[in-house]
Amino acid sequence: MQNHTHAGNNIIDFNKYFNTKYTEEVMQNNTLREFKGYYEYCFINKYEEKYPYFETESIQLEDIFVTLLNARGRLCLVSLLFPKNKFNVDKIKNWLNKYKVDFIKDKTNKITIKNAESIVSGLLYHDNAIILSVKGLNKLTIDTEKFNEVSDDYREYEQYVNTAHSKDINFENSNDNFSIILNGTKMNYIPRIEFNKDRDKIISNGNLIYADYIDMYNGSIGFFNTDFPETPVSYIADNDTKITIDIIVRQDETKICIIEYNYIIYTENF
Repeated sequence: MQNHTHAGNNIIDFNKYFNTKYTEEVMQNNTLREFKGYYEYCFINKYEEKYPYFETESIQLEDIFVTLLNARGRLCLVSLLFPKNKFNVDKIKNWLNKYKVDFIKDKTNKITIKNAESIVSGLLYHDNAIILSVKGLNKLTIDTEKFNEVSDDYREYEQYVNTAHSKDINFENSNDNFSIILNGTKMNYIPRIEFNKDRDKIISNGNLIYADYIDMYNGSIGFFNTDFPETPVSYIADNDTKITIDIIVRQDETKICIIEYNYIIYTENF
């Protein structure tokens, strides 16, 4: 259990470097703060100033820790902690682009999360679900009955944290020419996106592509069928370009994927 005291502390505006539009549960003005042994990515800016005294609990979820604030008996997700022995600032940015954490206060065993491709892991804290997932465009229904309840594991831990000990972080934008914009959000990795090729449509620079999924290929994007995953049916050869991917999910849950990019025609050896 962490008891926070607050004082004037230096923080950076993470939105300058990471576009959170794609993630619904992330609030505006997210910030990254550096402490002695970890970085803290805050969903609620300056949450420690909301109350003069409150308790937080940091729950381990894979390689990170999820910070829950308990104020007057109400729990809410306020931040993620990234240990310095496993993360630097660039790795945090990449992690946030690929993964998301949902904290769901629902006592039932069947819950639904949005904007997810797959579930990485989950656990229960006082019957509330904490779920780590890969970002995507699907709605996933999860049976939490098999999740471990970890409340007792954290009941006896208590420490004081003074947020005045946080400091600014030098965090520079990448100048790489190759970039992917997925539904308005810049991605720092090439996401795997799955389709039902009998119902969904993939349109790449005006060309209709018949494929089961999109994934990384030779440093760029390839279009694959599950029957022959070794070789793509098509791919984007230029890895020095900006690729825009817009995915529309219709009412019948079919997808239209529109991909646009500039390309270079090499003629030196012709």
